Amino acid sequence: MENQDSKINNKNNFDDNYELESYHGDDYEINEQTKEKLLKKGSKATCKIILEKESKKGSGFFCDIFLSNNIKKKFLFTSNHLLDSENIKLGNEIIIKYQKQKKIITITNERLKITNPDLDYTVIEIFNKDNIEEFYEINKNHYLESENIYSGKKGAIIHYPFGYDIQIYGGTIKKIENKTILHTITTAFGSSGAPIIILDNNYKIIGIHKGNNSTQNANGAIYMKYILDDIDKRFSESILNNKKEIIVSKKKKKKKKKKKNISNILIIIKKKKKN
Repeated sequence: MENQDSKINNKNNFDDNYELESYHGDDYEINEQTKEKLLKKGSKATCKIILEKESKKGSGFFCDIFLSNNIKKKFLFTSNHLLDSENIKLGNEIIIKYQKQKKIITITNERLKITNPDLDYTVIEIFNKDNIEEFYEINKNHYLESENIYSGKKGAIIHYPFGYDIQIYGGTIKKIENKTILHTITTAFGSSGAPIIILDNNYKIIGIHKGNNSTQNANGAIYMKYILDDIDKRFSESILNNKKEIIVSKKKKKKKKKKKNISNILIIIKKKKKN
C-alpha cells in the first residue's frame, strides 16, 4: 500500500471490498532460523517501490517465470493500484530500493509491460543491464494442486511497511476463494505488491498482497496461479500483435435491474376495476 501520509490517486481502480489501510493480524511468530532463510533471497529479491511525483511507496519483488513453450522472463511484480497504466508510460522512471541500494527502472519500448486492475497486478520486464542480483523462481506447474491445501497453513509476507526497512510478518492462510487468498498476516501502508509465501519446505510464493478485506475480517492477496495464467495469455497477445505494452481495462460491474413489485401492480388493477 501507499505511504500513510499520501492518498492513492487511482482509488477508483480498487475493489469495493478492500481498504488501503493497516491490518493487525494474528501475530504468528516466525522463528529466527526461518526468517534467516527467507531473508537470504528475500532481502535482495524483494524491493521497495517509490513513485516520487505521487508520494507513493509500496513493495514489489523480482521473479524468473516460465511461460508457455518454456520461455523464461524476468519481471518486477507489484500491485496495479500502486503501478497502474499511467505509471508505466514510456519515459517514466520507477525507483526501487533494497539493501540500501537504489536503482532506477526506466520504462522503455523494449520492456514488456502488463497491468491488470481486475487481478490487481503489474509486471515490468527486467533485463541483465538492470543489475538485479536475486530473483525468486516461479512456474505455473507449482500451482496445479487443489487450492484447499493452503487452508489453515502458516504464511509470511516480506514487505516494506510504511516504507521503512524490510520486515517479515507471519500469519494464517484462511482460504482461497474468488482468486483471492484470505489471510491474517499483519500488514501496513507500504505492504501492497509484496509476496505472500507459504511456510513449508519450499517457501513458495502463493500470492501478491492486495489489501484489507473489510467484509471478511482478513487481508487479501491475489492467488499467483491466476496471475501467471493471465501473464501467459497476455504474453501470447504481445507476440501476436507485436506489442510490448498490454493494458487490461477494468471490467465494468453489471448493474442489477430492479424488480418490479408485482403485488402493487395487481392491487392498482383491482382498484381500477371497482371504479
